[in-house]
Amino acid sequence: MKRWLESFTERCAAWARTPAGFWVLMAVSFGNSSVFPISPYYLLVPMVAANPRRWVGLSMWCAVTSVAGGILGWWLGACAWDAVAPALFRWVPGFTPERVEAFKAEFAGAAFLGTLTLSISPLPYKVLAICGGVFGIQLPGFLLASLIGRGGRMLATGATVRYGAGPVRAFLRSPKAIICVTIAALVIGALVLWHYWPR
Repeated sequence: MKRWLESFTERCAAWARTPAGFWVLMAVSFGNSSVFPISPYYLLVPMVAANPRRWVGLSMWCAVTSVAGGILGWWLGACAWDAVAPALFRWVPGFTPERVEAFKAEFAGAAFLGTLTLSISPLPYKVLAICGGVFGIQLPGFLLASLIGRGGRMLATGATVRYGAGPVRAFLRSPKAIICVTIAALVIGALVLWHYWPR
């Protein structure tokens, strides 16, 4: 299985250098958000390196299709959990209904912020998407938080490949970066306030 995954990953990277690379990137990005094991970064990185002027478009399309694939992951979590849970409780040490319910209650209290934070983190997005369905997180808020987080992460990856780690770090220390971060924080703060404001 490991050898097959390595071989397929190399094939995906090779596809990235062909005219069909964009569509392969979209398919891998979509599938990786639910069940597909290959990360879209294996295609995004060589594609941005080969097409540096398209780094913003490639990064954002990758993020959009990733979040679209998250809908499938969310649906799998919502619909398949009852069928799969008994086997997991039986065979996974320490995995109990009580722990799931406790985590569900804790996460539900800050679902938007939790989704936003975890979509930026190294946690595989498919895990977050499936858990979103299991925990019953509202899909619109889940998708919005995912788009912000995944978009930011994909853009950061594309920018690093396009400009190099040194220039990106220099930009992050510049006044422009402070302005951008401030605007982004205000927008995210407004979205969080709108999401949690009592109605």
